[in-house]
Amino acid sequence: ILIAAHKSPLAAMAFDMAGAKIATASNKGTVIRIHSSIDGLCLFEFRRGVR
Repeated sequence: ILIAAHKSPLAAMAFDMAGAKIATASNKGTVIRIHSSIDGLCLFEFRRGVR
């Protein structure tokens, strides 16, 4: 599966314990995205520092 998560290179990527979701963060931006590991669909998007 190919996930077009961010426009700039990834700074971090992590799977949840079940392997169902992937969290990504880029070097440049302030967005953290959560994707489905099954189909690559973006499930959630967060801005770093937001409560």
